[in-house]
Amino acid sequence: MIDIIKTTIFPPNIISGVATGYMLEYKNESYFETPFYNQLSVEVCRKNLELKFKTKINSFYYQKQIHSDIVLVDSNTEKHTLVESDAIISNISGVLYNVSIADCQAVLVYDPVRIVIAAIHSGWKGSSLNIVGKTIDNMKDSYGTNPKDLLVYLAPSACVNNYEVGDEFTDLFPRTTIRIEDKYYFDNRKEIIEQLLESGIIKTNIESNDECTITNKRFHSYRRDKSESGRMSAFIGIKAHI
Repeated sequence: MIDIIKTTIFPPNIISGVATGYMLEYKNESYFETPFYNQLSVEVCRKNLELKFKTKINSFYYQKQIHSDIVLVDSNTEKHTLVESDAIISNISGVLYNVSIADCQAVLVYDPVRIVIAAIHSGWKGSSLNIVGKTIDNMKDSYGTNPKDLLVYLAPSACVNNYEVGDEFTDLFPRTTIRIEDKYYFDNRKEIIEQLLESGIIKTNIESNDECTITNKRFHSYRRDKSESGRMSAFIGIKAHI
C-alpha cells in the first residue's frame, strides 16, 4: 500500500498526485536515491508506484534535477534518456513524469486544449531563475499553449513560517520574504503563485496543497531530517490509450 495525495483540478485523462513514501512515523520509503536511501530500496519503491498505474501508464520517467532553469521538451516516444533538467514538457501519452521533492515546490501543469503536460521542480534557486515562467513560455513556443487554458497543481512544500533564510533573500525575493524580529522567512509557494499569475495563469485554475513538509511527518523534509531525508514524487502523465 503506497500513500498518495490526489489532485482534484485535472480531468480523468490525467494521472497525477504526490507519492509521499509514508508508511509509519519512523518508517518511510524514497522515490529518489539519497545518502540514506540506496538505489536498491528506491527501485523497490518505484516498482510499487509503477504497479499501481500499470493499466494506465506504459513507462515512467524520473527527472535528474540540479536546481536549474533547464526545461526539457520530451518528444521521444520510444526511448527516454535521462538528462539533467528541473522541468519537463510533453504531449506523449502513457508516460508518467516524476518530480523529486523534500521541501522544494513541485508544480504540475496541464493544457486541456493542446493536451500537453509539464512537471516542474522549483526550490528557491529555481524560483530565483523563474523556471515556472520559462516552462510556460516553452509550452507556448513548442505547442502553442495559451496560459489562460492551463490548470496547475502545487504540491506540499516548506511553508513560510518554517522556511528560515538569510537576509540576502530580501534582495532575491523582496515581495515574498518576511522579517519577524531578527529572522527572515521565505514563502516559496507564494512566490511561485505570483510567477504563475504573471505568466497569464488564471488564479482559479491553480490548486495549492498548503500542507507543510517540514512539520508534517507524512512528508519527507530535507530541512527537518537532513541527510536522513528521502524524496517524495510529484507525478503527472497523460493516460495511455491501452
